[in-house]
Amino acid sequence: MTSMMALKHGQNGTKTKTTSGNGSDENLSGNSSNPATARNIKTDLESVPEIPDTGISKAKGLPTILQVIFVGITLALLISTTTTTTTTTTTTTTTTTTTTTTTTTTSTTSTTTTTTTTTTTKTTTTTTTTTTTTTTTTKTTTTTTTTATTTTTTTSQTTTTTSAACPTGYVRTPSGSCVNLLIDFNNCGSIGYVCASSYTSCSNGACSGAPAVQLTGGVTVPGWGGTVNVDDAYVTLSLPFSISLYGYVTSSASVQSNGCVCLSGCSSDYTNGPLPSGSFSGPTAFGYWDDLYIYAGTSQSVYYGTTGTYPNRNMVFEFYMAHFGGPTLYYHFQIVFYESSPNIVAYSYFQSSDGGSSATIGVQSSGSGPSMTYSVDTSGAVPVGSPSQNSPTMTLTFNTNAGTYSSSG
Repeated sequence: MTSMMALKHGQNGTKTKTTSGNGSDENLSGNSSNPATARNIKTDLESVPEIPDTGISKAKGLPTILQVIFVGITLALLISTTTTTTTTTTTTTTTTTTTTTTTTTTSTTSTTTTTTTTTTTKTTTTTTTTTTTTTTTTKTTTTTTTTATTTTTTTSQTTTTTSAACPTGYVRTPSGSCVNLLIDFNNCGSIGYVCASSYTSCSNGACSGAPAVQLTGGVTVPGWGGTVNVDDAYVTLSLPFSISLYGYVTSSASVQSNGCVCLSGCSSDYTNGPLPSGSFSGPTAFGYWDDLYIYAGTSQSVYYGTTGTYPNRNMVFEFYMAHFGGPTLYYHFQIVFYESSPNIVAYSYFQSSDGGSSATIGVQSSGSGPSMTYSVDTSGAVPVGSPSQNSPTMTLTFNTNAGTYSSSG
């Protein structure tokens, strides 16, 4: 209270006050280094009501305490306060904080500056994907190319040629052909053995003066020739293509040992006669109907096979025979049917020991006809020929479509 009063009464002059509160001296002269502050304090203090200087006020009573509190509140309200302003700037990499503290009397000013810098970088990423697919296709599909894997496949084709077995009675030569060692002039008895030019044929595997078989690759009628004698018999065969006479078509035929081929209704009758013959009920070709015979131990037989190529094949039956009771009397002829000429048959003659004097030559549809006759027991009806004959001496052609026949040679 003493200090406050001293301050009141010394406001217009220079006065030194000793403050007992903190033990420090403070210059409150009107010439203070902070005139504004001093002036404000001076003015404010002048407005404080003067407390009468009585004995009661000097005492440490309640009114005195209230005055002190009032003065303290007033001073507190008069204290200038500086608001601290903080500016913050953020930088991603560096933060700087600056603090300045200024203290004047009871006033404190704190200034904090924070600078933050934010840098944002926008990054645009562009991804380009290019897909190229190449497919290579070959016609034989031997090479396949894909994007990830290339696979090459090589296929080797192995062709195995299997030769058909040679027909019965034939053997295969080194060149691959099939030969009959019993009748082949150039492989007579063994492969590669050639008969001398003084012989006309290979008969039963031996060079001979007997007629030679003309059909290449023909096979013998099963069971005929070689080791047995054959007389008055016939055998039915399956054929590689159909043959016909008088409109009758069949893929099988019966070969008769007496010089005939029957398409149906065959007979083993050996006694020839005029046509039509009741002994044969079906279509029959009478190439040389006589009492013929096959002798064992010779190449005599009936051979059959085909010549030409589809659709112009020929079905050939070749008779190489002797006469009953006359092993040296040779009868050699062919009966031929044509794939491309139905209902036509031809007879080609190479040798006939009696010239047809005891034979019937012709064709018939059935036992009652119709029929066509070339000769019956007529001498000289066909050339005699010879064992060395390799081409026909005469050919007879019967056309059952037209009911006619013709001769050539």
